[in-house]
Parts: sequence; structure tokens; C-alpha cells
Amino acid sequence: MHQSIKSVSKQNDLQKDCSHILKYKEIIDDEVQIDNECVNIGKLILNNLKCKPDFIGQVDAATGKQNTFCQMREKSIKCAVWLRNFGILRGDIITICTDNQMDAYVPYFAALYLGAIVNPWPKQQKGIKSSTEHYLTRIIPKVIFTDYDNADKINTVIKKKRINVKVIVFGTHEDKKFESLDVILSGKELNMIAVNTFACVKLKSNRDPAIILLSSGTTGFCRDVEIPHTIFTALSNNEVPYMKFGQIGLWFESLHWIIGLLLTVRAIISYVTVIKASGFDDEHQLCQIIEKYKVDWVFLESSMSNKLQKYNVFQKHKIPSLGTIIFGGPTIKQSFYGRLKRVLPNVLIIQVYYLPETGILAHQEVFRMLESNSSICRNVNLIITDFVTKEQLGPNSIGAIWCRSPSMMIGYYNDSRSTSKIIDKNGWFRSEDVGYYDNNGNIFVIDRVNRLIRYRHHYISPAEIENILETHPNVSEAVVIGLPHDYDTFRPIALVQLIPETEAHEDELVKYVKINVDYNWKRLHGVFFTNDMPHIANNTIDRVTISQMLQNCCTYCA
Repeated sequence: MHQSIKSVSKQNDLQKDCSHILKYKEIIDDEVQIDNECVNIGKLILNNLKCKPDFIGQVDAATGKQNTFCQMREKSIKCAVWLRNFGILRGDIITICTDNQMDAYVPYFAALYLGAIVNPWPKQQKGIKSSTEHYLTRIIPKVIFTDYDNADKINTVIKKKRINVKVIVFGTHEDKKFESLDVILSGKELNMIAVNTFACVKLKSNRDPAIILLSSGTTGFCRDVEIPHTIFTALSNNEVPYMKFGQIGLWFESLHWIIGLLLTVRAIISYVTVIKASGFDDEHQLCQIIEKYKVDWVFLESSMSNKLQKYNVFQKHKIPSLGTIIFGGPTIKQSFYGRLKRVLPNVLIIQVYYLPETGILAHQEVFRMLESNSSICRNVNLIITDFVTKEQLGPNSIGAIWCRSPSMMIGYYNDSRSTSKIIDKNGWFRSEDVGYYDNNGNIFVIDRVNRLIRYRHHYISPAEIENILETHPNVSEAVVIGLPHDYDTFRPIALVQLIPETEAHEDELVKYVKINVDYNWKRLHGVFFTNDMPHIANNTIDRVTISQMLQNCCTYCA
């Protein structure tokens, strides 16, 4: 029932050594050599934008408005010139807080050209003040690019903290309270001479910081991941999706998502037209965009699978162009795979396993019903270690997943203590993921370490029970939480949301899990029902709130 990420030998490129490390041999050719070169990706972006000026780089999904490479080059260079005139130097930090809109790339590319560090924030409507206070306590950028509806709230925090940060708003507004990006780009001093004579800053090293990404882990605010420029050139980050000239791509998340950062750059390098949609609503919206713009591939954050419940919608739209759907995240539930594959039998479904700290580690391709052919990405190493002793484990032993990758983070920003705890002296990143590999080199990602439920002397994976519950025909979504118990340590309790106009009872679901688990001690000890499963940003399940809800109403753990 676990999600499998399988290490597959490709022309003997994959080898397994005596210490149970699974890794690719490095392929020495022009593609691989770029990993070791000091390349400012901004220079490659500008070269491509200049090479095909009439190529359509972006299309607004809602309005149909288009941006050519020529327009994108001019706007991003003008922004870079303005930033340089403002005093932004290599290593300075700029923040971008917006949704997946047409101008989001402008300050992003501009910062890359200058060797500045991009610190993207998630766009929020609620709690933006408290989030901003948290962000600005950890990192103080020189400039913040944001939407007008958030500018006042962000500026209030800046004044409260008495820090010197320039706020720039996207678009043009009658209210001149904030300087707008549109006005900046129309400035007379930013003429075509400045555009045509512009040159990117040379990096000192390909390990220079490019991005500081806010990583919330599994429980909320966490750490700031400092990511090097190798994120763009590492082969491991350039395998999925397979891109070719003239394709149409679609994703919904903005630059606060590491995949969004990668795809925005890769689309330019590969001459792929991107359909810009600022938010994911439901299957109808997704299918309408795919049908209207003849989209070739879609990349979705894995938690979005929770919104894809009306599978028959895909059959009601003419979407023959769609060849691939990619989901990014540690696990996609098998029940979801099965249902989606039934309605899209000719579409390749890929799950990408990635971490903000490491980039993309592996990808799994589902060709037919629940049959997979998957691989660890090139130049990525994985080992399984014992939770307590930290020793490397052999086949079929469950432990913590440790990894190394070409785009491994530099560390947690201004937090060397946490960095030294998470990366050992040999460069292994100690992930929060739990898994194992079998005798054939198949790697199974089971769950997160801090989600495992200690039941007596056993560990239970919530994801395993959730997968079982979601194969029930009337269950839409299920979350399993461990609640304290005097004798058992913790007991697994489920919160379930049913498919509308269907029924299921607690005893029925408890029995359903019992007959589908391999050991009796993995049984469920209670089920509660909800009509509205709590979620946080990116449609991620809010396990903290759910745990509090169940503790308040549960009588099973008395």
C-alpha cells in the first residue's frame, strides 16, 4: 500500500555498492559538465529570450493576453537596471510576494541577472501581517515586490519594525502611495540603449546563493533554505517534465514553490509556452484551460489531488493534447492514481519526489493501472538509516531517508547550528521522510518521521491507513492522527470526509481498515466525520488543527 519510488537500471548507469547506496554513475558529456561550471542562469535566459524574440513565452489563462520573449527580455532587463540603480548588488536579497501572474517573472529574472538572492513569500489574504512580521524577523530584504492588496499590510509591519525596505507593487494604480512596477518600467532612463548594453553579473561560484525559500516542514513556520545556483543546472532538476520546443505547459503555484521557480526558468531555456493561471479551483477549471490552450503537460502540487474528485469531468472535455500530468510531493495515494488513470488511460502520470533542501530526487511514471517504472534522478544518492543508531540499513529495513544531490542547499540561512544537525560531516541530508528499499532496489517512501504513530512498541504510518480508507467507495479524504493513550502510548484516530450524498459509519470503516492491513496492531481505534476537512496553504492538510479537534472531542483516548 506504500508509494513506491523504484531505482531502475538504465544502460548500466545505475549501480548498487556494498554499503547499500543506490546511485547513478555520472555520465561525462556536455549535459553533465554544466553541473561543474560557474554559469549565471540569467545569461542563458537572456540568450534564449533574444534568440527567438517573437516566441510566445506566456499566455494569461483568463484573458488570453500574450507575452513574447522580446517583451519578457525588455521588462526583466529594465527591472534589473532599476534594481542596480537602486543599489542592489550581488548577494543582496529581494522578496517577491504574489500569485502565479504574468509579471511575477520580472523581478525574479532581474534578480538572477544581478546575482541577487530571491526570497519568495506565499501570497496570503489572511494573516499577512503576522506572516510578514515572522518573515521580516528572519530575513530583511532590500526590496519587496508585492500585489497592491497586500502592500499596506506589509508596509505597516515595515514601519513597526523601523527597517529600511522598499515596497514595489505590481500593476498600475491610481493611488500613488506605492511605486508601481509598471511606472518603473516606463521610465525614460530605462531606454533600449540600457536594455541592449546590459550584461549579467558574473558569479563567484555555482554554489553562490540564488534563492532563500521559506520551508514550513510539516508543522508550520520552520527554517529558511538557502539554495545555490546549481538548482538550475543540476540534471536531477531537469528530467521532469520532459520539455521540447513549442510545447504548452501549465502549473498554478507561484514562485514560493520550488518547482515553480524551476519551471519558470526551464520553460524559457526549452522554448515552452506557459499558461499562467493564478489559482486552482477545481477539475472544471483545469479541463477548460487544457482544452482551450491545448496544454501538453500539467504540473500540480501533490496536495491538489485532494481537489480532483470529480473524475468524470475529464471525460466531458476534449483534451487530446494532454500527454502528461506531474504531481510534486512525497506521496500520492494509490486510490487517487487508480481513479485518475481510469479516466485518462493515455496520459502519462508522474510523481516527483523532491525536498526544498535537495531539489528533485526521484520520479515515478505510471504507464498503466498502478504499474510503475521509476528512477532516482541522475547524480542523486540515497541511503536508509536506523532511527536511533544512524547506521546504514540493508534491504527491507524501514528507516530514515538520507540523500545527497547536486542542488543540495547551502544551509539554513543564518542558522549554522540547525544546518549542522541536518547535514552530517559526509554531506548526507537527513530528511524527515521514512522509507526502505527491497532486494531489487525499489525504494518505498512511507511517511514523514514526525507523523509516525508509536503504538506500544510498533510504529504505524498514518499514510498507510489513509490510503486504505480512501479506497472505500464513499470516502473522499481521510486523515489519521495519533492521540495519546495511557497504555498504548498513542492510538490512530481518523477524521474522514465522505463523498457528497453518500454514507459510511464508524464501525464500517474501522472494520474496512482491519481487513486490509497486514498486521492487526495497525488497526484504527476510532473515526470522526467532517464536511470540511481543514487545509492550510497550497491545499495542504492542516494536521495540527485536526489533531486539536480530535483531542477535544475524542473519547477513545481517555
